[in-house]
Amino acid sequence: MIFLSKNVLFLYVVNIQKGFFMSISVDLLLSYGAIESKCPKNHEIFAEGETAKSFYQIKKGIVKMFTYNDQGNELIMGFFADNDSFGEPAIFGKFPYPCAAVSVIDSTIMKIDIENFKELIKDNFAYHLELDKILSERVNYKSFLLKEVLNESTEHKIVSIIDYFKLKSMKRYDDEGRIKPIYYIFPFTRNELAAMVGLRVETVIRHVRKLADSGQIVIKNRKIMRKY
Repeated sequence: MIFLSKNVLFLYVVNIQKGFFMSISVDLLLSYGAIESKCPKNHEIFAEGETAKSFYQIKKGIVKMFTYNDQGNELIMGFFADNDSFGEPAIFGKFPYPCAAVSVIDSTIMKIDIENFKELIKDNFAYHLELDKILSERVNYKSFLLKEVLNESTEHKIVSIIDYFKLKSMKRYDDEGRIKPIYYIFPFTRNELAAMVGLRVETVIRHVRKLADSGQIVIKNRKIMRKY
């Protein structure tokens, strides 16, 4: 989906297919020389135009990738969360990063040198094949989205963000063979949600109430909940 707001052009890729997600185990990354970096909120992980030197995977947190258009408006290419990797095309395409990456909240990022990462996927070829599949799906999905510039409502933005993380939670339950509860509990604050959608906190609070009034979400003990 592509969202337009006053100061932000928001291209938010909601990856609804399980194949979009891949996670290399932390132990395997560490065995090939990865380091664990603590990134505070709004920390720049890499800049637009910077040469790709590392492979990144989120251990815990949220990362935003974005650029700016000619009018100076922020173009958000997507959000990545726990266990997601990001910025891979610049590694394999050997071109500068087309956009920047920053941590939306305090995050822990696994970082491994490109040459060590290439050795990892060479020695563990299943990851190479999975990564190829994921990159192909991302390109195909973004190509489809770019054909449809839609001006979505604020409520739609908020629900899409919630559903993105809900889907990741569903995948964890499925992978672990656990029974899902009735409701998914959105783990982020209103401030963090506002940062994700590029809106004022007051605006998010107002529209969250509207979503609750319409029955699309439930609010309990200030937590946002949505049915699985």
